[in-house]
Order: sequence, then C-alpha cells, then structure tokens
Amino acid sequence: MSTLTQKLNNIDKKAALSAGLFLVKTAAVYAVWKAFTYAMEHIPALIPKWNAFRDDVGALLAKITGFFVIDVFGYPGQAIGRVLHVDGTPGIFIGNSCIGISAMAIFAGLILVYPGSWKHKAWYIPLGMILVQASNVFRLAGLAIMQKYSSEAFVQFNHGYTYVIITYSFIFFLVVFWFNKLSHKK
Repeated sequence: MSTLTQKLNNIDKKAALSAGLFLVKTAAVYAVWKAFTYAMEHIPALIPKWNAFRDDVGALLAKITGFFVIDVFGYPGQAIGRVLHVDGTPGIFIGNSCIGISAMAIFAGLILVYPGSWKHKAWYIPLGMILVQASNVFRLAGLAIMQKYSSEAFVQFNHGYTYVIITYSFIFFLVVFWFNKLSHKK
C-alpha cells in the first residue's frame, strides 16, 4: 500500500489537473453537441430544417466522393441522392451518422474551449473542419471501393471500427496539434 501511496504522491499535480480539465472540457463539448442535436430532432419546427440540411450534406458528400471514386479512380458508378453506387455493388448509403457533422462540430467546439488566439482559431477551425470532412470523403471512398472487392461483413467491420478509429484519431491529432503548436501563439 505504501508503494501505491508513493506513486500517487509522485504524480505531477499540474499534469494531472491539465488532463482532468481536458476530459471535463471534452465531455462538456460533447454534451452541448448532444443537447443541440436532441433539440434539432425533437422540436417540431426544427425537425424539417435539420432533416433537409442533413439530406443536402449527405447528397453533397455522395457527389464529392463519387467524383473521386468514379472520375479520379475510374470506377464506373453513380451518385444518386445520398447513395454512391459502384457498378456491381449495392452501393453505400450516407446516413446521418456518416455525414461528418458531429465530428466537425466536436472538433470546432474543442478548439473553441481551449486557450488560444481568436485570430488563429478563425482560420484553424474552418481548415480543421475541411480536413475532417476530407478524411470522411476518404473513408466513404474506401468503403465504396471495398464493397466491390470484399464481403459485406468486412465492409461493415471497417465501417464500424477501422474508419471510426482512423477518423477520431485524426481529429484527436488536429486538437493536439492546436494545443501544442498554435494555442500559445499570439
């Protein structure tokens, strides 16, 4: 027991406080986002606008991803609404949880709540949101192409785990980059 007490006493209190504050701020940003989406999905006057916005973003993502998959990589197919079809596959439907709005909002919220110059936040938040959405396009393109060559179970595994880990790791990298490189600049 005394060894554990010694180890606890040797913990850098400032680093522990900083880590705790990071977790609290991250949880607060997530809670605010969840409250916002709850309101958008449950207040009758807002539901149609929120659904139309998500449909528009999903369709735009299908077109952008389709450009890369079809026009750049040369796979025959088409984007119709929120669905990207590569010939010979059932296609991928870009659902509400796959349009990247949550990821972009959480990224922006984290940068907003951390220290730093508003001048730098004004360019870093839009750039980061574009990069987050670019990683989402990469993810969607990968899933559309993977669907051509793999089993549905493999595609679903990568959809549910691999790409989620990659995407949120990238967001974490962007936040850490902000915190370590930009948050202290004037």
